[in-house]
Amino acid sequence: MVGKSKEKKTEKNAETVSDKERVDKGEILARIVIEVLGAPKEYVEEAVQLVVDRINKTKDIEVVSESTFEAEEKGKLFSTFSEVEIWFKNIDTLTKFLFDFTPSSVEIMQPTKVPLNASVLSGFCNDFLLKMHDLGLKLKDASANAQFLQKNTDTLVRNFLNFTLQEPRSASEIAKIAGIPEKNVEALLNNFEKAGIVEKKDGLYVLSKKKEE
Repeated sequence: MVGKSKEKKTEKNAETVSDKERVDKGEILARIVIEVLGAPKEYVEEAVQLVVDRINKTKDIEVVSESTFEAEEKGKLFSTFSEVEIWFKNIDTLTKFLFDFTPSSVEIMQPTKVPLNASVLSGFCNDFLLKMHDLGLKLKDASANAQFLQKNTDTLVRNFLNFTLQEPRSASEIAKIAGIPEKNVEALLNNFEKAGIVEKKDGLYVLSKKKEE
């Protein structure tokens, strides 16, 4: 990733403990990249800074340095990112951080070789499965809510059509009654016509006789 020339870099006052002492205690130094994509430019720059602020308040980690780059335009959106170097208390702390913040990338800087015993690997796998299970439940809940909303919307639209099409009307007439653009109304009516809810005769829409029965 390459940012523009403007860069905000902050060096933290780390505790006076040598890197070797930290590694011997099981600590891990990693470079984390947090990226935000969106619009407008001010929003993405503020959003990435909010994430960095949250990171600084996280327990069992020590932020060594952070570099935040100016947002770059990418098509209709803007992209910005922060590089944060962090000492993590142990691999469990690092794992939890990755799940909580889902950074774009992570680079383990120290130690160069990370010992991983069976219990640590099992803990990582279980944390991963728990996170995926929680995500699955949220997706199912969101899907159920979307279906409920869609069902209510369909009912509302059908009631509107039952009221509006008590007599044949053109798409422009329905658009005026509904207060929405005619092209949007035509798209809806085309879908309803395919579904057999309405029929079009001589440029006018009426309720389908099959639906009325």
